[in-house]
Amino acid sequence: MPLLRLASSTALLTAALALTPAPASANEMTISLGLGGQLSAGGAGGTGSSGFRYRFTDRFGVQVAGQVGHLTATGASGEDDQLFLGLAVGPMLSTGTAPHGWEGLAFLHLTHVHTASVASWERTPGANLAGDSSGGVHHRSGLELGLGVIGPALADHGEGTHVVWEADLIGAVLPSSEPLAWTMALRLSLALRLGDG
Repeated sequence: MPLLRLASSTALLTAALALTPAPASANEMTISLGLGGQLSAGGAGGTGSSGFRYRFTDRFGVQVAGQVGHLTATGASGEDDQLFLGLAVGPMLSTGTAPHGWEGLAFLHLTHVHTASVASWERTPGANLAGDSSGGVHHRSGLELGLGVIGPALADHGEGTHVVWEADLIGAVLPSSEPLAWTMALRLSLALRLGDG
């Protein structure tokens, strides 16, 4: 199962983090915007995301991420196509900040998703956005497990401010959601890193 392979890879990366030297970068903040694609139990589609990361130490921090996406159902009719909004939060482990080098990440998120058919979003967009189940939106909670890499800085904007790119491979489970029971996703982001020296 792809999620078990991702879990094994995450465990290996986590073990390697303890052996990898890293420069100090406590109190670093990162703000990101990204686009991605995903394959889920009920189909495939694209996503847009935004994120915030704060590091308490050079190797440990917390992430908050929001995403919006469209899932094209495997059926030909399109009646089961889904739109979803998600919010995820959880800890992050890192190999250490290297503004002009490479960095590896591993993260575990608790996630909450509002999902509904495209037709439901067209009929009651406000109710669905607010999470009102009477409009047809479903609330689902689960876990995300991911591995990421941050590349060398694309641009420097003063001391401690860098623009970088990031790629994340994410596996997620939402056990009570038929279309999103499992998901594998790839996300590419541009990020502004502040305060890493």
